[in-house]
Amino acid sequence: MIIDGKNFREIQCNCWSADERVRECDNTGVDVQPQHTLDLARYLNDHIAQVCAEDPKRFVGLGTLPMQSPELAVQELKRCVNELGLVGIQIGSHINEWNLDSPELDPIWEIKYNFREQACDQLKVPVFVHPEYMDRIYVDSLVHDEDTLQFLIKKIGIDKVMLGSDYPFPLGESHPGKLIEGCDWLSDEDKEKLL
Repeated sequence: MIIDGKNFREIQCNCWSADERVRECDNTGVDVQPQHTLDLARYLNDHIAQVCAEDPKRFVGLGTLPMQSPELAVQELKRCVNELGLVGIQIGSHINEWNLDSPELDPIWEIKYNFREQACDQLKVPVFVHPEYMDRIYVDSLVHDEDTLQFLIKKIGIDKVMLGSDYPFPLGESHPGKLIEGCDWLSDEDKEKLL
């Protein structure tokens, strides 16, 4: 990861290499690492649902899935929507050695498409997959410098850029929108659109 032209953080191979994980487990005295993350996904999704239930005017929940096991991911997707009342799912773009178009993940997309056809009528939740259509893609404003924000607005249009914070992760702005507010080249109307 590079910020302001400087190496900020390097993603290490322990994020995807099973061999490296085994070496690190051996070095730290860990006997076994779960092959899938169903228990963790269920724990996180239950917590998200609880937070949303406690303050539904302030929180809506996006669940997470154990994507390493597509069959378990399908089960958890159904549970998130039908039992927990979460409004969607958020996943990464790469699962171990699989990209999102890998055939191993087809069971998830197949349920998604059946799910999508019925979502508005039965489940009352939207299904969003990008880049399904370029004119439906929106991006966030968390780009860390004015030049990049200006480039982004010029390339895709101000109506396709929305406020981003990256909260609760440490790379975001401590005051979401600070960059936008400081852009003298943006009109008040454009700032309002972005904020």
